[in-house]
Amino acid sequence: MEISFEKGGLGRIFRDEARVMGRAVPAAINRGTTELKEDLRADVRKAGLGNRLPRTWRSKFYRNQGINAAGVVFSKAPHIVQAFEEGKPIRAQGRRWLAVPTDRAPKQGIGRKRISPETWPEHRFGPLAFVKVNRNLAVLVATGLRRSRSKKPRLNRKFRRLTARQLERGRRGRTAIMFILTREVRLKKRLNVDREGREALESLGVKILEESRER
Repeated sequence: MEISFEKGGLGRIFRDEARVMGRAVPAAINRGTTELKEDLRADVRKAGLGNRLPRTWRSKFYRNQGINAAGVVFSKAPHIVQAFEEGKPIRAQGRRWLAVPTDRAPKQGIGRKRISPETWPEHRFGPLAFVKVNRNLAVLVATGLRRSRSKKPRLNRKFRRLTARQLERGRRGRTAIMFILTREVRLKKRLNVDREGREALESLGVKILEESRER
């Protein structure tokens, strides 16, 4: 059996392959980078972590030359992502307590900011009172409240502050726990960034083949 090549034929084959791979590899890496970003965003949404955290995942593609393209996927909130990936505890720093709002607390505070003891709308609900339960647990309560009129189940109804007329008529207000104060909160593991990254790398070879066939 004899195999022969024309003069310069082998070099032409290598050049053609290099040209194809020079286009296929960057295209595959660009595609894979974008898909990984979208997969990570979908993973966060599936974990029930809202719509803001998924958008912190960003990607960058570097074309460079030949097959030296590169892609990077990163989060602009790495500490939050890491906490939910590893199930890490969050401890109070610089303060004595971490404040966790209950279902009875309003969703927004002063200036439409996220509700917290600092943004508590005192003009609507009155001041918060501190009640210590034990060394590692306390609550912030609001007093002089009434349940709002709603078709929701009784326990899920929000509260309103009693009016001056209601107080004059001797109506007794209710007390509701608005925040639970704790020294530490352990987050449940909800994300798996490493798994998504491994799957993206494992599928890169297939993407390069697909892109090379289209060139």
